[in-house]
Amino acid sequence: MKIVSLCESLPRGVGMYRRLSDVGRVQVYTLLCKNAPLPRARFVRALCGQWVRLERSDKLLVARLLATRRWRISLRTVHDRSNLGWLERLSPDVGLHAMSVIYRRPLLDCFRLGVLNAHIGLLPQYRGRSVVEWSLFNGDPTGITTFFVDEGIDTGEHIVQREVVDVRGLHDLAAAKQHLRSLADDMYASAVGALQSPSYGPLRNDGSGRRYYVMSELFREVVEEIMRQGCAPSARTATDSLDDLRPCAG
Repeated sequence: MKIVSLCESLPRGVGMYRRLSDVGRVQVYTLLCKNAPLPRARFVRALCGQWVRLERSDKLLVARLLATRRWRISLRTVHDRSNLGWLERLSPDVGLHAMSVIYRRPLLDCFRLGVLNAHIGLLPQYRGRSVVEWSLFNGDPTGITTFFVDEGIDTGEHIVQREVVDVRGLHDLAAAKQHLRSLADDMYASAVGALQSPSYGPLRNDGSGRRYYVMSELFREVVEEIMRQGCAPSARTATDSLDDLRPCAG
């Protein structure tokens, strides 16, 4: 199985490559390119600063991967024709999302199965922004959903895996969100392993939940108090287990 990490920073690309390389029967590639609004000069300066801070072993790894064409670093956006052409020639099976963009159809069509996103919310109930905050505010469990994206906001139909993650004991909201984000590469590795299993069957993201927007500062203060008092729901209080989701047809 060919996997392509889609990212916009050297440390993120290195971390994803190392973690996914531990998964059996995969070839891992990386497409590192700039975010659309970012000027090229600023992107180059950021890359230079990241390179200086890399460990020597990571620098050697990146140099080797560039030489063997397992990595591509582009000064253009991910949707640029040159990057789409590289993906088309590579013919990958799965992409891994690590960019602050919404993917358009020409890019999604470059992947046999699609592009996976590790969403720090439990789909289909929690789509959109500030979903960790809204989950805690509503007294619902937090977690991560790995699913294949489409051109919408967390509306991709096929869910690969969903994991309730207990954030009790973390001292504030920032720590809770950072903890959930830190699990993304493990979720990707687990999802890629699941996709290779003969028994794999996707679950359906049926759109039955709500799309949430950025939470106001007033409500965030309430959530911070919930965290301080250790009142976040535990994994055992989940009201929407995986058993509630329906397999996709076919």
